[in-house]
Amino acid sequence: MIGLNILDKLDVIEETSVRASKEHGIRLDLDKMYKEWAEFDFNLITLKNNDTYIFKNIDTCINSIDESMTVTLNLFYSPYKSVFEEEINKWNTEITMVSEVLEKILKLQLNYMYLQPIFNSNDIKKSLFNYYKMFKVVDTRWRQNMTNVQKTTNVFKFCNDAQLAQDISEDITTLSKV
Repeated sequence: MIGLNILDKLDVIEETSVRASKEHGIRLDLDKMYKEWAEFDFNLITLKNNDTYIFKNIDTCINSIDESMTVTLNLFYSPYKSVFEEEINKWNTEITMVSEVLEKILKLQLNYMYLQPIFNSNDIKKSLFNYYKMFKVVDTRWRQNMTNVQKTTNVFKFCNDAQLAQDISEDITTLSKV
């Protein structure tokens, strides 16, 4: 080894070792998040006096998203990310979409739960028919989304959907007019 002048290359060896260790850490962090989100499913409960469902664990999802986004941000700014840059960017885009959809679902669910019993009343349906029609559009889509959640219970798969984000935004806007 002395004949190979390894001691002269100690700085390069150390730098390579540190880089490999940091890159391995990035790989482990990404794999851990992928695994966690692959196993994270929605829990639904039946809405009282109704034949539809609501999300039970949205707050838990949002907390987990916050943790994943913090880890992703750390990876994004790591000086050792070059090997994983494209993968980190893709993951960041996806986790941001899931976060956006979860926050919108929470807002929509709160509004829906407030208005749904009101519009179950026949008197309200008749006296506020135009508002009832607006609510009914949201109600129909809510029920369809609940059917879709039962088919795709995984939070990440369900929420990583730009069209869903847009639909929920439209529903929130509609309910704000009701």
